[in-house]
Amino acid sequence: MTLLLDPASKGKKPADKTPNALLCGNRGHDIFVDEWKRECLQNRKLQFYSTIKKDFKLEPYIEVCRHPESNIVARWRMSAHKLNQETGRYGHKAGSVHHKCCETCTDPKTLELLTVLPGEWDPIIEDEVHVLRSCPRYNNIREADKGYS
Repeated sequence: MTLLLDPASKGKKPADKTPNALLCGNRGHDIFVDEWKRECLQNRKLQFYSTIKKDFKLEPYIEVCRHPESNIVARWRMSAHKLNQETGRYGHKAGSVHHKCCETCTDPKTLELLTVLPGEWDPIIEDEVHVLRSCPRYNNIREADKGYS
């Protein structure tokens, strides 16, 4: 690979931002962004993330929030939390929709039926949207948070 050097540099180390370096950096960035978009569309685990993250760019919460808060926001955006939707994906719970249900909003008898008649019910899944918008278990957090929005 030939770097474009300034003839006046005479043996000096080339600048980091030569046209070739920028071209390689831009191409690498474009490849990464294309792969990121493809993964967001195909990976079911990124379903919530894909609804809130449309463009590959620095998000304002990273600069506005202090570290603990930005860490919490980032974990929610990536579904790295302990909601049943996530914990129901792994281990002995994997493959069974009743482990992903919201225990507050789904009647216990319905949960029992889900184990016997899978596919016959449309259960309320404990996911980010349900918790942030409608689950009564989290009403107090939503009410307290209204002062910040």
